[in-house]
Amino acid sequence: SGIDLISYLSTKLFDLLYFRTNKIIESLTEGRYNLFIKRGDIFIRDNWYNVDRGVKSLSGGERFLTSLSLALAISEISSKSKYPIKSLFIDEGFSTLDIDTLNDVMDYLENYFNNVSDKVLGIITHIPEVKDKFNYIIEVIKDKNGSKVNIINKITV
Repeated sequence: SGIDLISYLSTKLFDLLYFRTNKIIESLTEGRYNLFIKRGDIFIRDNWYNVDRGVKSLSGGERFLTSLSLALAISEISSKSKYPIKSLFIDEGFSTLDIDTLNDVMDYLENYFNNVSDKVLGIITHIPEVKDKFNYIIEVIKDKNGSKVNIINKITV
């Protein structure tokens, strides 16, 4: 029946999303974390400490890494559709990361968007360490008369 086909396709899509999310989070965390499902709930496996944790127990940085991995996996899957989305915007979360993890994430994103993906990456941030990684910046400057936009191109011709 039609519902059986829909259920089958939904399961296959979820399996693909689950697989890609795990590949990304494992890459971002040097194999420390991966996701698994138990009784319909999502858990995080911390391979460094050999412990399983519910998503509610994750720190801000761990939640950000998990969410980022999921967003990148969804973005990859949507790229294969008839109408692919050619951009990805990430709005914050970077402030929850320690400096080493922040650098690892930025290196991963730089490699991914320069060498793997054909998407344009936009990051909304106030963190100088994140802004410094990009050659093109759209800076919004607030003052009492309203906001102004400053476009910065760090590549000199």
